[in-house]
Amino acid sequence: MMRYRDSWNNTPSSLEDSDDPCGVPWEGVSCTGARVTELSLSAMGLIGELATGYIGQLSELTSLDVSFNPGLTGQISVQISFLRKLKTP
Repeated sequence: MMRYRDSWNNTPSSLEDSDDPCGVPWEGVSCTGARVTELSLSAMGLIGELATGYIGQLSELTSLDVSFNPGLTGQISVQISFLRKLKTP
């Protein structure tokens, strides 16, 4: 998650408060234990590239929402296919 935080702009201030999204909670990020399980980042005004190849490392991710962030560009990495626990709405 830190790689996304560091590559995106206009992120919520809570993302800057800690290097651990599950230790000190980050806005829009939910965890179970020490694993990121949900990204609810809709309409946060995020700016940057979606196509970074880190998404596949979030193996416990069940929910992903980056909608309504027109500043996010590019395509979602093919690594999203590695996320076996990701559910569709």
